[in-house]
Amino acid sequence: MESEEPKPFEFTSDSRDQSMPPSWGSAAQWVDFKLIEAGLDPDARPVSEDLESPWGRSGFPQPETNPLWPHRALEEHRTRPFVAHPGASKPEAQAKTNMERLSRLWMMGSTHGVSWDDLDAEYVAFAAAGRARYDDWARRDAKGCVRATQAKAAAMEAAKTRMKRYNKRDAAKMKESGVDDVLNPGFQDAAGDPLYSHPTRTRVLASKLYAREKKNYLGDFRPGRLSYRLQQLVVARMLQRETAERAFTGTPNVKTGSE
Repeated sequence: MESEEPKPFEFTSDSRDQSMPPSWGSAAQWVDFKLIEAGLDPDARPVSEDLESPWGRSGFPQPETNPLWPHRALEEHRTRPFVAHPGASKPEAQAKTNMERLSRLWMMGSTHGVSWDDLDAEYVAFAAAGRARYDDWARRDAKGCVRATQAKAAAMEAAKTRMKRYNKRDAAKMKESGVDDVLNPGFQDAAGDPLYSHPTRTRVLASKLYAREKKNYLGDFRPGRLSYRLQQLVVARMLQRETAERAFTGTPNVKTGSE
């Protein structure tokens, strides 16, 4: 039985510039989708100016910079005007009630819709995924291969390939100057070994390529990523709650002092 040929090593793509999840790449489109999902028309205009969102006005100023703010999706969602759900019996009155209730929610707290249990579960999942990712990098797989070792070898080969252009350049210069190629076998042609002709440059480049691959492969779990993940969870739950408040069609179950 013929053994399978090992697959060539593939470098990990760089994902360090992902400032928010793909679904939040366009905050306006994401908010539109959530409103449609809740049965609201994202393009509908309020029946009166009183139903324009109060967010950003004197009574609801922009929060100071904090772990949750600024956030494009939060800003986009909260600045949308209030329109009633199609199932509301009295659309204008319902939209006004929803706006007043959500406005009080904005004033009462900076986070809502997420529990400590949710945050604990996200932390545990993040830690487990990080350990598994590092094990994939540093430990042997089922075939006995170590990705870190493969990455180091692939980085050296990539560095050699890039450095061969200097061999070609130097070989042309030496030919023009009449230097004896036999005394300089590393410069004989473009196929010469860069580790002989340019050892320091080649090793430095290989080291940089290896470091970049390691950073890309483990990048989702580098310092600061846990805070980012928790921020996205909290914001997503907050917007889920606020969307539900906008789409509310009943009477709030609130006890008054006379009850």
